[in-house]
Amino acid sequence: MKEIKIRTDNSEKGINDITCLWNRVLSCGEEFSPQLNEIFISKYSNYEDREFGKYDYTIMISKKDFLNELDEKVREGKYIRYHFSGETIEKSAIETWKKIWEDSGEKRIERAYIEDYQIDIPEVFSEDKKAHTTVYIGIK
Repeated sequence: MKEIKIRTDNSEKGINDITCLWNRVLSCGEEFSPQLNEIFISKYSNYEDREFGKYDYTIMISKKDFLNELDEKVREGKYIRYHFSGETIEKSAIETWKKIWEDSGEKRIERAYIEDYQIDIPEVFSEDKKAHTTVYIGIK
């Protein structure tokens, strides 16, 4: 598995750092790009202080089968799955995280803050020509 990691937070600078990391990854060409049956997955882990502290943000390439493992953890009640589709990846990601923060704030979910995963499919690669963001949130 290939991966690249930074330590960041949810500040404006932290989100910009994530954007810069993605730009670096996407500019690497074949050196860091998924092959057949592989996908990019973003992993959030090593949380310092829940949503307000620093965390590790990792971009990794994984086999598509990893999604089956995550879906199994949803069935076991260890994760909850959020999904949104929109015109662009940025819009779909913003809407997905908006719902997660809303559910967290209103105590509809109790996050575990262990490892969370995000899969983004740009509109140019999707069958319906919409961008898709799926986030798996670890819950207690």
